[in-house]
Amino acid sequence: MIGKGVEILNEEKKKENTFTILLTGMEDNDAAAKKYICDSGFLKAKCVQYKLEYAMPYQNFTGIAGFERLTRYHPFCDSLDKDAVAVIDLSEWIGHEQEEYLEVFCKYLHDYNWGFYRFSYVFTVGAADKYRIMALYRLLSSYLEEGRIVEDNTMTDEGAMQEYLMKEYPVNRALAKKLAHIFVSSKIKGYALLKTVMDDFTWRMKGPKACMITEGQVKKSFRKLGDSKFCILFQKAAEDWRKECIGPQAAREEAV
Repeated sequence: MIGKGVEILNEEKKKENTFTILLTGMEDNDAAAKKYICDSGFLKAKCVQYKLEYAMPYQNFTGIAGFERLTRYHPFCDSLDKDAVAVIDLSEWIGHEQEEYLEVFCKYLHDYNWGFYRFSYVFTVGAADKYRIMALYRLLSSYLEEGRIVEDNTMTDEGAMQEYLMKEYPVNRALAKKLAHIFVSSKIKGYALLKTVMDDFTWRMKGPKACMITEGQVKKSFRKLGDSKFCILFQKAAEDWRKECIGPQAAREEAV
């Protein structure tokens, strides 16, 4: 669930050089960035993803040249759609916000103009939290417009995860709560893995006449999950849940 600070952008509000710093608490943010772009009204915009690798002072800095190569030959350069989004990973620069190369790159983004496209920027920062990225936010605000910080806490907050599961999958509240606890406490690694696990989970548990999967249904049919991605990836939690489903007496008999 994207945090409450998200403002849905419509066409008349879009301007070039706007930026967002997206916080997820995860190292891999590609899927989260794509979800944010979709949720924020950029459905028609072309998107390019780029990682700005750290370069120490006085070393060769290729960040600008790399970004130019990527955007110059990216398919959106042949499109007549003016809106474009650049997702730029700045995770390697956290703690190096005062260094000249990063400031030069920010100046470059300010001046970057193909003469046709309206760029908006989404910056990802690995697992850094809001306090660690404030220096970066101030630097970006010096060169880009309408900056904001957005927190997507779906993978780190059980309540947010529960609401996301109920929205995206045919699971009732009790089951979503149970799964959310398992996923968040196990520190699931992002939307892509979550989708893989849940698609398999729902396919196995949802019968031909069922429209909603309940926790009671899972307890009665847990054997269907025996070789599922859920049981393989979350082995301990799945085994504890299985023992809970079959009851303490049966669990003790198995252990004998």
